[in-house]
Amino acid sequence: MARVRWTIGNWKQNLFRGTAELLATEIVDGLPPELLEGPVRTKIGVSPTLVALDALAPWSRPAGPLYLFSQNCAAQEEGAFTGEVGPGQLADVGAHGAILGHSERRAHFHEDDALVARKVQCALQAGLRAVLCVGEGLEIRESGEHENYVISQLSASLAGVDSELFRTA
Repeated sequence: MARVRWTIGNWKQNLFRGTAELLATEIVDGLPPELLEGPVRTKIGVSPTLVALDALAPWSRPAGPLYLFSQNCAAQEEGAFTGEVGPGQLADVGAHGAILGHSERRAHFHEDDALVARKVQCALQAGLRAVLCVGEGLEIRESGEHENYVISQLSASLAGVDSELFRTA
C-alpha cells in the first residue's frame, strides 16, 4: 500500500471567488504528476472561504486533483442554527472535509474541546474527512507543559467520537 501524505492550504478569510479560482488553476497547473502518483503520494487540499467552495468544485475530485475542505463545520447536521453550515450542505457544494479546532476559533469564538468533538463526530457521520487542529500558545510552550496540553486537547477533542468513522487516507 502506498504511503499517503496530505498537504492542505487554509486560505483563511482571504480571496474573493474569482481570485480563488485563479489560485486553484495555478495550483493545479503547477502540480507535477509524480507528486500525485509516486510511491509517496500526496493529496492536495485547499480550504477557501466558505463562499468560494462551490466555485472551486471544477478542480476538485474526482474530476481534478484537488480536495476541497471547509474551514469549519457545524456540530449538527441541520436546524435553527443561524450562520452555521452542516456537513451535508458542505458535501453538497463539493467539500470533501472540514478543518476543525482552529486555534483562532478556540480563542476568538470560545470553541472548547467538547464542541470540537461534536463537530468531528458530525463531519465524520456525514462522510467528510475531519482535520483536527491542536496546539498550544507560546505561554504554554515556554512553561514546558506543551506535550501534556496537546495530548489533553487531542484526547478531549476526540472524546466520544465513534472510531468506526475514521479513515486511513
